[in-house]
Amino acid sequence: MNGMIFMVIAACTDGDNFYVIDSVWTSSKKAWKRCEKLNSVGTEKLMETRSCGLFEVKQKFVSH
Repeated sequence: MNGMIFMVIAACTDGDNFYVIDSVWTSSKKAWKRCEKLNSVGTEKLMETRSCGLFEVKQKFVSH
């Protein structure tokens, strides 16, 4: 099985973690929609609630 996945991910300042992954999608459109929803609260709110900055979508190719 081969395919592309899209991760909704953000830089993190929470202890030993360098990033936080919110979700993984097989649809770019759905990943960007989730990313926009998360970022709509603003940077300050994300830092308070999730200890991270703005989210972005990263794509990765996976194979088995």
